[in-house]
Amino acid sequence: MTTVAGVFCGFTKPDHVKGFLRPHVDEVNKLQSSGLRFGNKTVGVKLHMSDLPARCFAKATISYVGKHSCHKCTCMGVHEGKNVIVEDVDAELRTEESFKGRTDKEHHKSWKSPRCGARPAARTRT
Repeated sequence: MTTVAGVFCGFTKPDHVKGFLRPHVDEVNKLQSSGLRFGNKTVGVKLHMSDLPARCFAKATISYVGKHSCHKCTCMGVHEGKNVIVEDVDAELRTEESFKGRTDKEHHKSWKSPRCGARPAARTRT
């Protein structure tokens, strides 16, 4: 079953990511631990989805078309016109620890996202 938890619409991104995301992260964490009740049935929440621009914003990482934009590994892309080409298929994989520790300074924005407080199963996926 798919349920829309929230939709944002506007001409620009929200000004304050913490004010925008903190309540959402808290609610997703609660749903992860308690589930969602429908009548006498409890449904588990296992996945949180968003598009790539929203995922980059929520994770406080650079744009999905940046040189250090891969969320799976530490490969570095090269810009060719409007495209980012990645040739390093053996790059080191990103880990939960490296993400939380913000070890790749080129991958993370200068601010920290409230999403870092989300439980692992509630991490944003595309």
